[in-house]
Amino acid sequence: MAGDDAAATRGPLAGIRVLELGSLIAGPFCGHLLADYGATVIKVEPPGQGDLMRQWGGLYKGLGLYWPIIGRNKQAITLDLRQPAGQALLRRLAPHVDFFSLGTNDLTQYTMAAERGDERLAGLLAGPQPAVLRLVKETVEAASAHGRWVGVCGELAADADPAA
Repeated sequence: MAGDDAAATRGPLAGIRVLELGSLIAGPFCGHLLADYGATVIKVEPPGQGDLMRQWGGLYKGLGLYWPIIGRNKQAITLDLRQPAGQALLRRLAPHVDFFSLGTNDLTQYTMAAERGDERLAGLLAGPQPAVLRLVKETVEAASAHGRWVGVCGELAADADPAA
């Protein structure tokens, strides 16, 4: 990804490994800040077009204008988290990171099998879904059991009482 390799090896978060599981604005922005402070950020992107931020902000030479900023100092991998093989690879990576950046908008989309922007499925993405809340809880509990931190971003993270 674009960035200053020297910046990734210094800073207060040097030596911290982050697995970024989120797309669009909140997840990549969190990862961007962590990478700028020296963390090694591994950005998980879906196959095909990658993170949607690669296309945002207008295109210049085929690349979204926001991407050079929000993607800098990150390492990108492609995993299809909708498939068992992609999920298995993610589980193999998990013990090797110190922090998970979890995007709840993506998690909701994948869990409910509903694409953003599809008006017919909008109801599946509205409000906190019990299945998504359970997955966030299980992720945090599993990470905590291994001394790992989880940062949650997206609409669910902004909800003061998501279970209400």
